[in-house]
Amino acid sequence: MKKWVFENGHYQLKEIDVPVLHDNEVEITVKAAGLNYADIKILRAQIAGHSLERGTRKAQEAGSEVSGVVSRTGRDAFRFGIGERVFAVNHWGGAFAEKMIVPEYAIQRIPIGMSFTEAAGFGVAAQTAYNLLHIQGVKELHHQNAVCLVHAAAGATGTAVVQMAKHFGFRVLALVGKAEKKAWFLEKLKLEPPEWCVVSGRAQKEDEIHQCAGDRGVSLVFDGNGGSEFSQNFRYLRLFGKVVLYGNSAGDIPPFNPYELVFHSHQILGFSMRAATADPPWFESVYQSLFELYRKGNYQPIMGKTFAFQELPAALKYIESGESCGKITLSTELKSS
Repeated sequence: MKKWVFENGHYQLKEIDVPVLHDNEVEITVKAAGLNYADIKILRAQIAGHSLERGTRKAQEAGSEVSGVVSRTGRDAFRFGIGERVFAVNHWGGAFAEKMIVPEYAIQRIPIGMSFTEAAGFGVAAQTAYNLLHIQGVKELHHQNAVCLVHAAAGATGTAVVQMAKHFGFRVLALVGKAEKKAWFLEKLKLEPPEWCVVSGRAQKEDEIHQCAGDRGVSLVFDGNGGSEFSQNFRYLRLFGKVVLYGNSAGDIPPFNPYELVFHSHQILGFSMRAATADPPWFESVYQSLFELYRKGNYQPIMGKTFAFQELPAALKYIESGESCGKITLSTELKSS
């Protein structure tokens, strides 16, 4: 089978042996794969010559999201039949290949009406957004008509968080990086007053946020950026406000004195998909809730550009450029240009 392999400082498409299938695993013939900023971090780690998973018995690869059809099942894997349409999230990666071996617990059937590319973009963004709003103790604020601020709102997870927040009854203040992204975002998400979209690169961003949020301020901030401007989040928060951190695409956060949270009774919460995948029963139950939201039309994966399978390096470069909107995917069924 063909697989993208990182060698000599870059990815190469190579012919390799089909991986061994263990008893509790399922082989998926790949139709589409989802890309995430985590893939960029893995790529950077590989270029630097080290693994993000030091000291473990297995090296982490890029490509954690996949959709396709079941082509083989292990002896103890009996939930899925050959030929079924499925998607999966696998922390160890390996989706940038013609076939992928996945633990059975990490697999879900693709809902009726969902394409392979949409399914490849469903697993991580939807699960992350649901957990950010649900298990981190923030869902109870919805009855207060609370305002939440969403960084990188035009990204795959950002669009998912906006949809989930609206569903749970929050007023949404969405931040996007450029005017072009704002136009795309408003077309796709259709925010209406009293919800707003702010271009985060503008000098008057802080004033506009305060103007939109009102005198009481923002109750929740969802930040997947991190970086040097992380501490600014607390300038937008109301008393007892919370910042939920789930990534650092803008870089590491400078040293922060936690005592600064005390005066306004602020909180920092965190979430990682690794925590969800480490608890298979919870992981499964969240997807069942998400499927119900999808069936009722309350959540839809917002898709961006789809690249052909042979165009992986271009797709990674596109994500790293910061120009991308929505979920970026690879498709084995799309011809390269």
